[in-house]
Amino acid sequence: MPAELLIDAQLPPALARALAVAGHGARHVVDIGGAAMSDQDIWAMACRQGWIIVTKDADFPGLLAAGGVTTGVVWIRIGNCRTSELLERLVPRMPAILDLLDSGQQLVEVR
Repeated sequence: MPAELLIDAQLPPALARALAVAGHGARHVVDIGGAAMSDQDIWAMACRQGWIIVTKDADFPGLLAAGGVTTGVVWIRIGNCRTSELLERLVPRMPAILDLLDSGQQLVEVR
């Protein structure tokens, strides 16, 4: 079963929509009522559901490093940019990113 992606609050909902159009299961935290949730609560939900977190927040790689991992993290390290540029840089790379996660990597940094 393909991985489901959970797009964190610092990233635009348009990213979730673009990834879904590209054939990836993707949802934004606002779509699941998570906009007001703490990072720890989002982390726990993603682990329970088996979702991969896509984030710009350094807290999630920290939670990953703490152990007990049952999910993966795609850490977007691209600086501030327009949504269109983010989509152009990330959406085409997502198959390769997911391949890395499928091969056992738990953290993929995207620069």
